[in-house]
Amino acid sequence: MMVPKMVEQAETACEECFFTEKKISYYSAITKTNIIKEINVQTDLVRKHVMDENFKELNKYIDLCLDEAFSTHDKRVIRKVFIDLIRYVKIMFHENEHFEDAELKFIYSYFDKIMDFASIKKYVKNVYEFITVRNNNETYSYSIKKSIKYIKDNYNKKITLEDVA
Repeated sequence: MMVPKMVEQAETACEECFFTEKKISYYSAITKTNIIKEINVQTDLVRKHVMDENFKELNKYIDLCLDEAFSTHDKRVIRKVFIDLIRYVKIMFHENEHFEDAELKFIYSYFDKIMDFASIKKYVKNVYEFITVRNNNETYSYSIKKSIKYIKDNYNKKITLEDVA
């Protein structure tokens, strides 16, 4: 039966379009492997860049993670890094108690709707920009926000200035 083979060839050609800027791709016998390269996002580094408002370094790190994933030419690896980055920004966003309409920004299935790698990078950077801009719109520094949160969480207890600091 030729149909399953044609479907596999079409999927391979479609995936090739993701890795190139070509809008048309023909099937070529690409050796597929079941080995997935493990690329771990360093969440402590991401958090540091976000809290320090060091957007230049944050964008460089996002580029580094995604470029390393791209070098594998395995869409599964890129999907994993994408989900890790989006999951972590979602965690940070919830820690800062921003729950309104922002949930729409953190949907993992967007990966499957984005047609090329450049758009994946742009989407991830836009999500991180969204959270940092939301944090910057507040008038308090991270330390003050953390202190306010501590006071709110412990308002019914006897706390001292040292406890808050």
